[in-house]
Amino acid sequence: MKKLIIILLFIGVLFSVNTKEKAIPKKSIRFRVISNSNNKEDIEKKIKVKNVLTKRLEYDLKDSTDYNSSMEILKSNKNEYDKLVHNELKNNDYKINLGKNYFPAKEYKGTYYKSGKYDSLIVTIGKGEGKNFWCVLFPPLCFIDEDKGKDIEYHSFFKDVIDKILK
Repeated sequence: MKKLIIILLFIGVLFSVNTKEKAIPKKSIRFRVISNSNNKEDIEKKIKVKNVLTKRLEYDLKDSTDYNSSMEILKSNKNEYDKLVHNELKNNDYKINLGKNYFPAKEYKGTYYKSGKYDSLIVTIGKGEGKNFWCVLFPPLCFIDEDKGKDIEYHSFFKDVIDKILK
């Protein structure tokens, strides 16, 4: 009985402390590439555009330490981003938008990101009816551990204790 009470207490604390909802800071910049459709060819195009732009954005923003300088860098290089996308797609069937754009709610790796309008760089390929890639450029959450090819794994102290008790 004592074990059950301890487990229930830990579960209660776990759920009260470990909220999934996360607000992206007001002074943030998001990045999104939306595929024309979900067919294989369109998804491959989206991935190519995402890869070429992510590489360039990581380079451009590597020394940026605040929102304002990040936005200035993006604004001053928007034409270059357009050229990169054009060269990758070999056509003009896309749009690039740098400004306030709507993002739907998203759950990623156990964290819930609220929907809303965010400062962002968005590339919409064709009709933009397919799956999308997104990340946060500033603060630079796009590039964390990307070069190592690893996902960051988070642990909950309370969950680890409960797992030990139940073993």
